[in-house]
Amino acid sequence: MHVLAALVFALGLALLPAVLTGRLPGSLAGPIYVTLFSATVLVGWLGQGEGHPAVPATAAGVLAGGLGWGFLQGTTMGDPGQAVAGAWSSTVSAFAIETTWPLLVAIPAGLVVLVGVARGEGPLPTEEGTRGRLEDLPGRADLFGVAALGLGVAGTLFAGSTLLEKVAVVAPIFEEYAKLGVALLVLAALGLSSGASAYALGMLSGLAFGLLEHAVTYPGESQLMHVVRGLFHGLAAGLSGLVYVRLRDRELAPGTGWFAIVPAAIVHAANNVSAVFLAFARATRTLPSGPVSETFSLVFVLALLALAVRVWVRPGPTVDVIEEWWHRLNGEIDRPRVLKAGP
Repeated sequence: MHVLAALVFALGLALLPAVLTGRLPGSLAGPIYVTLFSATVLVGWLGQGEGHPAVPATAAGVLAGGLGWGFLQGTTMGDPGQAVAGAWSSTVSAFAIETTWPLLVAIPAGLVVLVGVARGEGPLPTEEGTRGRLEDLPGRADLFGVAALGLGVAGTLFAGSTLLEKVAVVAPIFEEYAKLGVALLVLAALGLSSGASAYALGMLSGLAFGLLEHAVTYPGESQLMHVVRGLFHGLAAGLSGLVYVRLRDRELAPGTGWFAIVPAAIVHAANNVSAVFLAFARATRTLPSGPVSETFSLVFVLALLALAVRVWVRPGPTVDVIEEWWHRLNGEIDRPRVLKAGP
């Protein structure tokens, strides 16, 4: 079933060029990808002997929403089937780097995931904690994916009452949880467990979020900022996925997984706050001309990349800091049961 789920996942990758070139209408791309995501999770869940019922229930709800969304879009555009069937007819002729640059990220990341499925990595083992259900959730990648996605979506939509709260707290925390939740659900559905697979799926989840944010909120931004935005969100979610797997590798208290987003969230908050100050400076005409905002954002992109390299090469320091703060917030009640030797 993991292989079948991987085929659904690969279909999403195959449709990406048509979406980016506009040959597959944007009004259909959203519901199609929502449907493919939920179908991947459902098919993958069927291959797990001990899958939690909350996972297929969530996926089924998302699937119904995607199909309903697609139906509503189809009724307003004539024949959606013909649009999908003809999506590839002139995709190659419309191929241009300024519109299809996400393929340079999505194709390598997708190949990493598919190679992981072919290798048969095996899913992350379930880790049982000693405290409440909420703290046990990160011990199961699939269930934690549901919780993180739900928390992220709800928080992004409803949390925060001021601009500063939304920019400095809500977006860095809840957007990162939403992106990580999507990545972990697919990770579990495909039966994967390596840091490379988690990082690649995080990159894909974050890239999709960045493209959506560009289309919905910032359609008029420069091409450079479009690229930087997509890379930023992809690298942030990839870092969270990698940190989550490294925490699980060390067999710490399962609850430490809630802190997997912390490194990415800190960089995200710094990026957002700096963007507000730059916007204020531009409004007061104290900012020099040129791509100043893009330059600042690129610095944070490089910071995320450097952190990922650091966690990949030497996960110990990052994991130790997260563990220490987890124990501080829990009154030193939870202790790691087994600490593997490692860097």
